[in-house]
Amino acid sequence: MAAMGPRRDRFDAVIDRPGGPHNVYRWDARRQAIRYAAFRDGAASPFEIGAVLGPSGYPLEGVKALIPLANPTFEGCLVRFRAVGGWEINGTLFVLGSPEADAPDEPVVRTSSPDVEAAFTFMQSLTGSETVRTLSKDEALDALTDAFRRAAAIVRPQYASGAAWKVAGPRTSAHGERSHYTWAENMVPRLPLRFQRFVEELLFDDERILFFLHHPPFAVTAGRFRLSPRRREQEGLLLVTDRSVMVLRDIMPSGPSLVHWGYEVRIAAIERLRDAQTTSEGPTTELRLAVGASGGTEHLAIRFPAACAEALADAMPLLRQFSHPPSGAVRRVYAPAPQWRAPEAGRGGRAPGSADLTAAVESGGVVAATSGGTARLSQQVLHLDIPSKRPSAIDVDAISTIELTRALVGCRLSVTWFHAGAMQRSSFRFEYPESSAILALVAQLRHLLGQPEHRCGRGEA
Repeated sequence: MAAMGPRRDRFDAVIDRPGGPHNVYRWDARRQAIRYAAFRDGAASPFEIGAVLGPSGYPLEGVKALIPLANPTFEGCLVRFRAVGGWEINGTLFVLGSPEADAPDEPVVRTSSPDVEAAFTFMQSLTGSETVRTLSKDEALDALTDAFRRAAAIVRPQYASGAAWKVAGPRTSAHGERSHYTWAENMVPRLPLRFQRFVEELLFDDERILFFLHHPPFAVTAGRFRLSPRRREQEGLLLVTDRSVMVLRDIMPSGPSLVHWGYEVRIAAIERLRDAQTTSEGPTTELRLAVGASGGTEHLAIRFPAACAEALADAMPLLRQFSHPPSGAVRRVYAPAPQWRAPEAGRGGRAPGSADLTAAVESGGVVAATSGGTARLSQQVLHLDIPSKRPSAIDVDAISTIELTRALVGCRLSVTWFHAGAMQRSSFRFEYPESSAILALVAQLRHLLGQPEHRCGRGEA
């Protein structure tokens, strides 16, 4: 990590508050191009404010840069600067920077120049705080170095964990070749932090993210008529990996409390996709998926805001490639258990991981015993023993989708499956502290759903 070597005096900042009226651009990751988005007016200011990038290429927490530029840039502009001083205000480090491009050999802003006094006045007007600690150039560099070291300490175990989809540093294959991340993997760290944690909780270490679509909350009509009552869909994420299609949404908005209540996710294995279509009507667009199982086909209709129509259209070739694989296509050879680790411990102590799942599979199956019932996955059969219901044994080949709700307000595991041509749904509730065992069961079940096509009925005559 860069911060662990000799102290540096050049840093990169991403401008998030330009110094006056400016155009707004957005990086279109799917098109690999810069897209004009809007024009924003604003009062001229002598400095631009940006987030200082850390060792992994993402903003350092609690660190901002003030950079004087002759003309406003734009939101997202990358500026390399020299640190020449700074301030600590209410726990936030503000670094005064001199743009390197203006004078590569000598800083434009000096610690004795009027720029420092102007920046100090600007900072006070910006924050409204009288508690300001002024830092010399050396003190500012020391504070930045400490921030880099703290960030590196967080990034290093992520990089060492070896999660193939996690953009935490350069990744090298076993043969020494550099392995590229997909555009979707590079965009994941830009998601709200709670969604990053949800994704990390569900994905396998060797899984790759091929596509994602993040959407804001939106209103939908509950019925078919204009005057039908409207309900609100929560902020969510469509995730397509080389294993699954996942539709993940907040269980409820955070609100003023900023509490992350949890999520609900619906999962289908890509090997079981039979068709994918999109339709648009009014303020919404629908993604329609047909998911096959040994006894029938489940049809899903997932609503998104109308603004997502273009992105969903971009996903169609990928989804249809999975639903209509070419003849003789190479299929994955699966290990007995997935490369997966639970992010937290449940009531029983240490959270299970790959070694625990492999041992459980070899010893007879993965078991999740909760207050709402017991689920055991063994020999391609999911056994459910739920109080007040008859025990059931569901063949994995008969399962089309998994639905998991993991939230502070209530948790539930559901599977949709087919018997004698009829679609059925089995579910049971569990407590939030019991989630660790359920997550392990879901990981193994999701792993088994991605079996070769003859196991889920697609190859049957």
